[in-house]
Amino acid sequence: MIEKHVARALLCASVVAGLAGCSDDDGSGPDASAQKSTVVVTVTGAVDSTLSTRGSIFCSPNDLSGPDYVFELYAMDIPQQFNLRMNRDTAPGTYPIVGSDDPEAHRGADAHFYYTGPGRERFNKVRNGSITLEKVPTAAGEPFVATIGAEVVDGDGATINLDARINMTAGMQSFDECP
Repeated sequence: MIEKHVARALLCASVVAGLAGCSDDDGSGPDASAQKSTVVVTVTGAVDSTLSTRGSIFCSPNDLSGPDYVFELYAMDIPQQFNLRMNRDTAPGTYPIVGSDDPEAHRGADAHFYYTGPGRERFNKVRNGSITLEKVPTAAGEPFVATIGAEVVDGDGATINLDARINMTAGMQSFDECP
């Protein structure tokens, strides 16, 4: 009986070690910039939480009115999600940002987003907010660096203050569908 428990414990330890990805990679190889890509979203107010993860950024034809092509950024650690859409041709600078439920999101706003909290609350109405673009990629391998500060409301009127810090490198897939 004890042998069975020891064997099971050794098997579990082996699986955990394998899943942990034991590696001597020091992060300085050719994928180092991708490993350092981060999206950190901190919210306070009705929800207090931090989403810290790698995100994905894609360029695609715009299915709404406004610019022909948009960048769409996804960052999630389920159930938390952060989704940002912005005009691909927006230059570095500071711009107003709206929520994804705002009519301006469908009429060419420079940028719009939503955030889903840990309790699956969807915050998508911005009372006041801006996005500051420091670097906007024009090709794979270039950085996308931005910050967002906004007061955001959910459908029940609960309010959060959202602070997002984005620092990522655009991959080849970021430009697959863009001219």
